[in-house]
Amino acid sequence: MSLLIAYKTGNVGKEILWKQFDELGDDIIGIMLLGYCDLVATRKLLNPLEDNGVIKTYMEFILTNYFYRYKTDKEV
Repeated sequence: MSLLIAYKTGNVGKEILWKQFDELGDDIIGIMLLGYCDLVATRKLLNPLEDNGVIKTYMEFILTNYFYRYKTDKEV
């Protein structure tokens, strides 16, 4: 649901993301991947011709922030 909430609200600010990262830890990786698969599969059933690039971009943005900003901040 984390990916769906980010996609529907358009809110992927640092405060929101860090809160999710703190709550989920390394599980965020699997949750984002499963969320992406779930969203794409559901939307493909509803509209087979739809481009899922926007959802993919949200997932990539969130995971990039996790690996390169959040993890780096926590290590310092």
